[in-house]
Amino acid sequence: MKHIMRRRTILLVLVWSSLWLLAFRFLQEQFDSLNAVLVWIILGGGASALTGAVMAYLLENWSSWHTLPRWVKVLFPIVMSGILGMAAQAALSFELLTGVPPAAQAILLWLVNWISSQRAYKGIKEGAYGASARPG
Repeated sequence: MKHIMRRRTILLVLVWSSLWLLAFRFLQEQFDSLNAVLVWIILGGGASALTGAVMAYLLENWSSWHTLPRWVKVLFPIVMSGILGMAAQAALSFELLTGVPPAAQAILLWLVNWISSQRAYKGIKEGAYGASARPG
């Protein structure tokens, strides 16, 4: 039984790692429209990347997250990625962005591009992240 569980765990790690790498493979330096952001979320692995970022930067710093049962922590990324993908697909299919004024679209697009361009800051933050917990 442990042999089967070990194979499942390895398979899950490989699948999630592949999705994560796929997301960054298709991550553009800058998006030219909000439709491009939605397409990235749907097709480019953006749902997995966003879920991973939420888990890494928000949930891991929330003390109650660590007290939840393991099954919740396993199912959360799967469900959240699915919800993000379906929401982006619905927004694209029903052309919900046509109702957003151009000025608001420009501000949202600026915000998305600014967040996706903060790789250097994220690298510095990740380098110092948890430094107090590391053995000296």
